[in-house]
Amino acid sequence: MSGSRFFLFPLKFIAQSLHSRYRLLALGGLAFLSASGLLLLPFGSERAESGSLPAGKTVDLCALQKDFSFFTQATPLVPERSESLPCEELLATRDGLLLSEKTATPTSPGLASELKEIVSGFPIEEMVPAISTFDREIAGLIVGIGKKESNWGKRTPKLAGEECFNFWGYRGAGDRGLTPDGYGCWATPAAAVETIGKRLGELRTLRSSGTPERMVVWKCGSSCATHSPESVRKWIADVNLYYWEISQKF
Repeated sequence: MSGSRFFLFPLKFIAQSLHSRYRLLALGGLAFLSASGLLLLPFGSERAESGSLPAGKTVDLCALQKDFSFFTQATPLVPERSESLPCEELLATRDGLLLSEKTATPTSPGLASELKEIVSGFPIEEMVPAISTFDREIAGLIVGIGKKESNWGKRTPKLAGEECFNFWGYRGAGDRGLTPDGYGCWATPAAAVETIGKRLGELRTLRSSGTPERMVVWKCGSSCATHSPESVRKWIADVNLYYWEISQKF
């Protein structure tokens, strides 16, 4: 290309030059280094596009971003932003994308009947079969956040006058897209629960805990600076009520 200079390096050289801990990346392949960034071409059938990695590789991407930026003094792979969340969480939360596989694990016997008893008479009751496919901690978050954000389905966004089954104030796109005010919309209750459960599982992994205190990112987004301390404490307390009741019962 005119005006561009490319250098071809063995991947092992790049990995060792960036930092010794990334020598594990040197499994074979080539790297193109140019003024516009780094393009990794591993040997085999898959090709890694510049600036992207397969789902579940956000930690590798963020680590490479830090070391590659230092090594080249070039623009970081992910533009710097003022949010307080670490790079890994920003990548996982941007645009409401789900970057992990389903995090549900086998639940304890009787979870579905317990949930049905708790939410009986509320719209969320029809979601109990789907919620009970997740482990107790995620189920507790789904129920706790659902109570706080929509009173278990009594206050929900609509699309063209139709129910969107968004009981959690989720702003990522659902299988029906977004409502005019930016909330996710789904065609079925089960589809909504599937998205929310996966999302909470991803955040639990990134924040190393699923407690409402650690999951307050659901309320605040990247920063709680624009939220009053009282509202943050109230959100945590209200979600905790059902989170602990469900997640700690064995």
